[in-house]
Amino acid sequence: MTITVYPVNALNGNPVYSGRSLRQTVAGIPFAGATAARPLGFTSGVRPGTPASTASATSTKWSCGPLAGGLDVQTAAEAGGYLFSSDALVSGDLVPASSSGPRTDIVYAQVSDQQEDGSGLTQVDIKYLAGVAQSGAPVPATPARSMRLFRINMPTSGGGAPTTTWDAPPLLAAGAMLFAADSNSYPLNPYPGQGVFNLAMGCPVYFNGTSWSDTGWVNVPALLNGFTISTVVGYRVLNGICYLRGGVGRPASFTTRATAFTLPVGARPTADLLLPVGVSGWGGDVQILAADGTVGFQSPTARSGTPAYQITGLSYPVS
Repeated sequence: MTITVYPVNALNGNPVYSGRSLRQTVAGIPFAGATAARPLGFTSGVRPGTPASTASATSTKWSCGPLAGGLDVQTAAEAGGYLFSSDALVSGDLVPASSSGPRTDIVYAQVSDQQEDGSGLTQVDIKYLAGVAQSGAPVPATPARSMRLFRINMPTSGGGAPTTTWDAPPLLAAGAMLFAADSNSYPLNPYPGQGVFNLAMGCPVYFNGTSWSDTGWVNVPALLNGFTISTVVGYRVLNGICYLRGGVGRPASFTTRATAFTLPVGARPTADLLLPVGVSGWGGDVQILAADGTVGFQSPTARSGTPAYQITGLSYPVS
């Protein structure tokens, strides 16, 4: 067991600071993301404000511009996290496009520390890894001791130039609101008052000590298959219940069943639901809420006219 105090002047040769002890204090304490499994670490990321244009790719080269961040990626939880910076453009050759199909390549930051991982090195490198050219273009697994910075979306040969997708999360200060792709990425051991910005929903949620509560109303920006927004269509997740509101205008081409919009993870029902839905002058119409998030409407027969379905007041438990 080692208890580190920093900073103090040495007395009779103590304390002696090591790379690990400084990572646990100087590098670790200011940043967010400590968990039960990694109480001395933080959530890996790059400085907030690092632009997506840091990543670039041509048909033959990949490039990563200057950036700085932190990496908590060693196997040992007590290793703590590392701070790093890259002050110049880093680039390399791309594997050529293939006729076998599209491909997803990745560029990542990898830390090496002989004392922690036996790598024989003490450095951070920015590296490139080509994926497999095939249908679906699967994303290759990020190597050990690494954080993915961005993806390179390589089309099938002859399909045009590659594009890039920035993936590195922001490195946040302790107590700051975290970012999550969806509700599956929320912290496993949240503390009361902790905030998370749900990127799929586009809104913040807060842990009230028991559950992730009120997202506030989130508007659905556009509808599918010719459905229109009659009155603002939105959803709200409050203490595990999703509430819907608004009016959905029927398309002129509607016959008996179609999907109008899709709800993100965290606002989806635990199982498929069929709910009666109000529509002026008609009866028997239902709203279909599927466990995969698709929301549609069904009529018992084909009808003419384009009245609006009213969904205000519908609610259900979320998965």
